[in-house]
Amino acid sequence: MAEPRTTALASLHDGESFDVVVLAAGGAGMSAAVYAAIDGARVLLVESTGQVGGTTAYSAGTTWVPLTRLAPQVNAADTRAAAAAGAAAGAGGVGAAGVGEAEELPEA
Repeated sequence: MAEPRTTALASLHDGESFDVVVLAAGGAGMSAAVYAAIDGARVLLVESTGQVGGTTAYSAGTTWVPLTRLAPQVNAADTRAAAAAGAAAGAGGVGAAGVGEAEELPEA
């Protein structure tokens, strides 16, 4: 596997080729890039901001699943509006136009 390097896109040579191009260096993008490189692909990972990690960097790698049937046991005051506001704040105000609704699964 080749050594990773940090390069501005403008400094790439014309005609330079890659097997895999990953746009955005969040948790999912970095995972895709690493696994492609492990598999032998020549990978270009592109990030448009000054930091990597995306919203995963803000979440410390944890998962937040709002509005489950168990949520009222933790905080009965949680609402769909509060969940949407939290999702928007966690994404730095980008995206998260709303919180989708999951289908209730039957208890096992």
